[in-house]
Amino acid sequence: MGTFSAVGGLILGAFNFFAASKLIDQKKSLCTVPVRASVFKYESAEQPVTDYELSNQGTNTTARVWYPVFRYEYQGQVYTVRSPVSPLIKPKPGTVKIIKINPNNPREIFYKSNSVVYLFKGCGILIIVISLLSLIPS
Repeated sequence: MGTFSAVGGLILGAFNFFAASKLIDQKKSLCTVPVRASVFKYESAEQPVTDYELSNQGTNTTARVWYPVFRYEYQGQVYTVRSPVSPLIKPKPGTVKIIKINPNNPREIFYKSNSVVYLFKGCGILIIVISLLSLIPS
């Protein structure tokens, strides 16, 4: 049973890591033009929280998530675009960041602090390491 769990963990960890890598690579391949963008403001959205205990009680719980809104200029036009992901560390409004945009669709951005994707990659690596360690006999 231990070997089966370890193999399952390896598969899950690898899937997490490579799926996150694929998302990053897709976005990076489209968003190739670096621009200086200032954090204009933050917009919030309610996100559902999935909790096994709460869902069994029929309770819907949400959490407020903050997304940076960037303002930048590209080819003489000013764009104001909300980041598709929320960073773990919120830069203050007015902070200038280098983001990359899609030259064919300047509203599509890649903000290197796509923390959620990097979190999934880290979790994938952690699951793989734990699975490998469980294969070592005591």
